Amino acid sequence: MTIYESSAPVLMQVQSDAAGYALILLSCATGTPTLGATDAARASTVGVGVEVRISAGGPDITIDSVTVTPIRDAPSTIPSTVDSGTHVLAFPAPETETEFMWDLVVAATVGPVDHRLVVRLDPKMIVRKTHA
Repeated sequence: MTIYESSAPVLMQVQSDAAGYALILLSCATGTPTLGATDAARASTVGVGVEVRISAGGPDITIDSVTVTPIRDAPSTIPSTVDSGTHVLAFPAPETETEFMWDLVVAATVGPVDHRLVVRLDPKMIVRKTHA
């Protein structure tokens, strides 16, 4: 797994690239990496949580759903809202200097109107607590 460090809030966008459609981590410290199923975005915080915003990168992309599945001891309930087509999730941070991890699955309908298809993008989201 490749782990990309991000900043809070974490910004992701469904975009098209040479390989098709992908989930791009816009808030990465260096560059804008494509997040695959074996990749992870990690955000560190001294606060109580990290906000993650996922949006469509173009008019031919519609985000159908964002599903979060906890891994190991991570909380199973993640507050989420949709604001003007942007999915906003509030991932909690652990109380101690450790990390929580979730599977983050984004389902999107993409492509021109006459050839639309559904894609599934599924990296990991990691929230790590650091000391103040």
